[in-house]
Amino acid sequence: MRHSTIMCAALVASLAVVGCAPTVWNKPGITQAQFNQDNARCRLVARGMNSGSFYAEGKPAFVAGAAVGNAIGTAINTAATYSDCMMADGYTPENPQVPANAAKIKPIMAQASACGVAIYSAPEAEPIRMHSPYNPSETTPAQLSDRAFATDSEIAVIATLYPRLVECQKNILDQLSTTMPSLVPMLSAQYATGAEEITLLKGRRLTWGDFNMRRKNRLVDFQARLAAELGKAQ
Repeated sequence: MRHSTIMCAALVASLAVVGCAPTVWNKPGITQAQFNQDNARCRLVARGMNSGSFYAEGKPAFVAGAAVGNAIGTAINTAATYSDCMMADGYTPENPQVPANAAKIKPIMAQASACGVAIYSAPEAEPIRMHSPYNPSETTPAQLSDRAFATDSEIAVIATLYPRLVECQKNILDQLSTTMPSLVPMLSAQYATGAEEITLLKGRRLTWGDFNMRRKNRLVDFQARLAAELGKAQ
């Protein structure tokens, strides 16, 4: 029997269902109740195996843009884990666009994460690490409510490190332009918004808490659009 499920792998925190392309799973003789049980179990497995860390366990990446690499990398891993679980149970995907497209960009995002981690793990980045986590979904309540503005020393660190991140971003966009061009406008918009937020932070027009809240909200929006894009045929 054929069953349809919408697996938005980029929505890592909850595996929530949003407007994504459906994957049809086929397994002869299976009932709807059995499918629902298998589907739920594989979602739990995917969520447990891919809880948000990506390529640099225990290390954060630069606050201005590394969340993009984290979101895509986790989406890739979650999609793969879910698909592997379903196929291990005897299901055949009839429209496996998400894992297929995700596999195309996995090496690129691995490089992106490594680049961001190298920047943010540098000793001079310590003042920034104190204020904002690698993954915006892991921002603490204290960080979200932080009413402090960036200090002169923190602004100096951002001014030194952010241009290095821009080079990482440019490399990502260049590679995606030949691998999965449809992601380029989406990522370009994310990077542009991140640059605006950095400018506001440096100009003391955003507190650290406001900056973190914007990052967190922007990631949620990006994840939904990423999931939809990965579900399209390329």
